[in-house]
Amino acid sequence: MSDEKIKANLYIDGNFTVHIHKYLAKKFGKTIDWDRLIEFIKDRISKEEQKICILKSQFFVGTGIKTTDPERDYLFNSMEHAGITKHATPLRQKVSGGLKEDAVDTNLVFFATRDYYNDDKYDYLVLLAGDSDFVPLLKGLSSEAVKTFVVYIDFEDNELGITQTAQTLLDISNIRENIESLRLERVDEKIKSIFIDYTGSFEKSDLDTSSKNETAIFSKKSIVKNKNSDQNASAPKDPFTKEQLLEAIKEKQNNSCNGKNEFVLLSQVGLLLKTKTGIKLHGKVATTIEKAFPNEFDIDKTQIGAEKIRLSQ
Repeated sequence: MSDEKIKANLYIDGNFTVHIHKYLAKKFGKTIDWDRLIEFIKDRISKEEQKICILKSQFFVGTGIKTTDPERDYLFNSMEHAGITKHATPLRQKVSGGLKEDAVDTNLVFFATRDYYNDDKYDYLVLLAGDSDFVPLLKGLSSEAVKTFVVYIDFEDNELGITQTAQTLLDISNIRENIESLRLERVDEKIKSIFIDYTGSFEKSDLDTSSKNETAIFSKKSIVKNKNSDQNASAPKDPFTKEQLLEAIKEKQNNSCNGKNEFVLLSQVGLLLKTKTGIKLHGKVATTIEKAFPNEFDIDKTQIGAEKIRLSQ
């Protein structure tokens, strides 16, 4: 390996990481050793570039959450203890209730952009997040020859809901590491050491209100296939009704754009439909909608794999 150094900046979406922590603690009695995760990221980049990696790390959270969440506090304290710089953003109240978490994403994008253009330019943007809102950030920095490394997770849980990373975010990244794949490692001791025994006390009541509001589609509904074979046999040709589709779109718009009739990701609407119908949607949902409900919905297909939908205007 060369003595030459390569610079990387790690930006962490705090709320996304809360979901990861609760999943690991609840299901496996584990949590992340942040010092070791950071060392793993540095090693991964060093092996990729054959240079010594220097990494700076920051995480972004919202303030104004009224409920006490010991799991959230435990996580953020452990991150600060590992030397990860904390940035807190005051959250505004939604008209529909809850808090607007998008301000945290905006703050993360601001710092990542500012750090590159105003401070010390970095060679790698490392992102621990899952939202497609970060896609423009990655695309913008890639035009400056910055490489991207996305650390993510996908899981379903009846209590914790669904946490899913946008496929578009993964598609444009140079390196991808799935935390669940790392957890399943059985040979590499350095990777195994990332996950340590959780010493706190996880309770179902600790699920914070902000997490539930942010992912209303990922609430305490069980996501299961319909077990009634007779009902499946008599199911309509279209896997969902117009009313179910309208409900899914409006629910996503309430969470993402204050209830306004603006475009929302069709893939996330599809997840809502799966939750509501209990049926896995096969094929292209956009095509199904266009055939079943012509002229009733606007579908934006300008980005393949990131199609968007709204009610026709």
